Amino acid sequence: MESGLSKEQIDELYKTSRKYFDELAKYYYEKDRDYYNKYFAPYYSKYRTIPNLKARLLLMLILTIVAILIFGITYLFKENTKKDEIKLPEDNPKIQKNAKAIQDSAGYIDSVYNRLNKPLIDRTEKNKAKKSKEEIK
Repeated sequence: MESGLSKEQIDELYKTSRKYFDELAKYYYEKDRDYYNKYFAPYYSKYRTIPNLKARLLLMLILTIVAILIFGITYLFKENTKKDEIKLPEDNPKIQKNAKAIQDSAGYIDSVYNRLNKPLIDRTEKNKAKKSKEEIK
């Protein structure tokens, strides 16, 4: 027969005097590990895991449904924001004229930018050769 308290006595200690229960658990953890694993360990491990398979499956089902709802709601909000964008009618001549003017000004700005980035005096070998031929004539 095993030394120590019975299962019923340990259960009663767990319900009435948690401090004494923890001290006994520590004592048996250090002195008699098998007895601790058999009688005390279930009290400490039952809060870390869900022992019932049905409860685990139900929890996983609920978490999956919540995740699907979150993704669905974010997708719907993204779709609604795309619909709120302003769409201008293309058959309006004023809009076409303004769009053409914007494109022309963008092209003009690009040409000015390119012109400003070129050096004032081009000192490549090809241009040196051209200048020397022009000077001879």
